Amino acid sequence: MSSKHGQEIFIRTHPARNQLTRALGLQTPLPDYFIESVSLDLQNDDLLLLCSDGVWEPITEEDMVKVLQKNADDLPQVAYEILNLVLERGAPDNATILLVHLRETNLRTLMI
Repeated sequence: MSSKHGQEIFIRTHPARNQLTRALGLQTPLPDYFIESVSLDLQNDDLLLLCSDGVWEPITEEDMVKVLQKNADDLPQVAYEILNLVLERGAPDNATILLVHLRETNLRTLMI
């Protein structure tokens, strides 16, 4: 078993996998040490898919990639097909998907 495969199994089966550790809109400001960022070197035509655990628990990343590759120019169709897969597999939780197709010629590093 590869390290990546073992990590994926751990992430998908950990008992605390659905516990919130961060949230938007809290009344109390978070301490500075709670703020996280990720630096991404994005390219023109990159696709970003952000989703809730209601999406990534019932379907795999490979499932998502297949749908994205098949319908890259039709993001509403991508969302529809991914949500359909989630529903077909039991939809254990609410499902949220955010898709972004970057179409800039001079992209800079994005900090999120």
